[in-house]
Amino acid sequence: MLLKAGKEHKPLAMSPGEQLIDIVHIDDVVEAYMLAAQQLLNDGAVKNEVYSVSSQQPIPLKELASIIEKIMDIPLQVNWGGRPYHPREIMIPWNKGVTVPKWKPKITLVEGIKRLICLNGNLYLKISITLPVLNKEATIVPLIAELHRAVSEYKNAELRIIFDGCYDQIEYVVKQFFQTVQVDYSIAYETTPNIFEIKTNNIGLKKSSSDLAHYDTGMSRMFQEVMERNTNIFYARWTPSTNKDFAWIHLTRVDGSQVRRKWS
Repeated sequence: MLLKAGKEHKPLAMSPGEQLIDIVHIDDVVEAYMLAAQQLLNDGAVKNEVYSVSSQQPIPLKELASIIEKIMDIPLQVNWGGRPYHPREIMIPWNKGVTVPKWKPKITLVEGIKRLICLNGNLYLKISITLPVLNKEATIVPLIAELHRAVSEYKNAELRIIFDGCYDQIEYVVKQFFQTVQVDYSIAYETTPNIFEIKTNNIGLKKSSSDLAHYDTGMSRMFQEVMERNTNIFYARWTPSTNKDFAWIHLTRVDGSQVRRKWS
């Protein structure tokens, strides 16, 4: 619920949040079962043992919410105390069992949450990127290489490249580049007859399947962080409206000129 609330930016009514929770990653739980089964098979005398699988570090629900906020870099709109505790709410996890011999958790809570987010890319807002290009075969590769690194890390994104009136070899160069790298996101190509940037942007925006009606740095700070870490591209503007509308500026002078490479 906390991850979903963060993604959708919706308020969430919760209990006061003081109950302790003991979270163990499923991979560690499976390993504990395997070790217990192996011990039973190897030593038939071991019977009716009661084991527990614990992180040994239970935390309050409120602290879990704080950890998720830091990882996703999205504020959670939690109304603590908006719901009462359940009549038989468990405030302290059961911890009377013996730890499975030779077992201890390997995956930390933070790492487990990160893995969950990567497994379910839609926990991050989906970003649609439209890149209109015109006759830049000699300079396009540094830009798309940076962009590819960022999108590959973010994962929940789609990229649409529009070749607008190109008469050089840029289409071949771009497609050749993406054939040499591993692409784990959606990518599409279109060709238009030199209809200029505004119209090509509109094509990409109309076909976008992203979660945003506009780009809002407050709603997708994680994407901004990924872009800044992987590229020399910075966020330039955004227009709040019912239409998707955002733009970035590429600072690298890949052709040696003073002109900044703009893409949307």
